[in-house]
Amino acid sequence: LRELHVTNNDITGRIPDELFNLVKMERMFMNYNSFSGRLPTKVGQLINLEELYLMHNELTGQIPASIGNLQKIKVLALTENKFQGTLPTELNELKNLEVLAIQREGGTDGNEVGGDTVGVDNGPSVKGRSGITGPL
Repeated sequence: LRELHVTNNDITGRIPDELFNLVKMERMFMNYNSFSGRLPTKVGQLINLEELYLMHNELTGQIPASIGNLQKIKVLALTENKFQGTLPTELNELKNLEVLAIQREGGTDGNEVGGDTVGVDNGPSVKGRSGITGPL
């Protein structure tokens, strides 16, 4: 399997560890679901991955340092999750990275995603999470 498209479903629970055994995977599109828990450290086993889209899920914890093993990654889209902590310094090892999307949801009521409000800083997230901290 080289591509997986499961965007915009009602998939819940943790991301299955078995997905990270698919070492020929080049593109994963898993946006707009309800995946929860931490992004497994096994993500670093996807050494041929070029694009990873996990936007708008319920992923928590820190982005794992093993993300630095994804030497072919060009797009890393983790927007609108509940990640916390600091960015792993291993992101500096991603020499082919062209797009890094890690912003949280903003707005005054949590519903202002898209439309005229894209790119507008509406202050802290109303979801009460601390988000990612530390140097970029």
